[in-house]
Amino acid sequence: MKKINNIIFIEDDEITCFLNKAIVEEMEVAENVHCLDDEEAALEYLKEQCSNRSAGADPCPELIFLDLNLPFLNAFEFLERLERMPEIEVERLFIVLLTASWDVRDMEKAKQYNIQGFLNKPLTHEKIQQVILTFNNSIYARG
Repeated sequence: MKKINNIIFIEDDEITCFLNKAIVEEMEVAENVHCLDDEEAALEYLKEQCSNRSAGADPCPELIFLDLNLPFLNAFEFLERLERMPEIEVERLFIVLLTASWDVRDMEKAKQYNIQGFLNKPLTHEKIQQVILTFNNSIYARG
């Protein structure tokens, strides 16, 4: 299986981000794994890295794990702001929402956005493996 070039976690909880990053690194499924704990910094990072798809050693993330409940913007507000950024081809991003909530309303609302998955925390090897398989299948489907 081909390694994903760049994965980011947008997660405000430092410990959760550390653990998620450690699992992905242990699985050796990505060249680069980053944690961003601030929504504004994450939007700026995506703007910088994704407006130029050939951005060197740290290109536009191929896979984004986005925490549903961030401190300043929830994931839906984050996605709305992301969609208003013309320099980013949002439809090319592979975004998976992460949540500790089992609220069905969140899952229903998530269907309104350009996301490819909705997972309950904590992440496990099995959950990440499933996301990677789905990601690889979507890449092959796009051609």
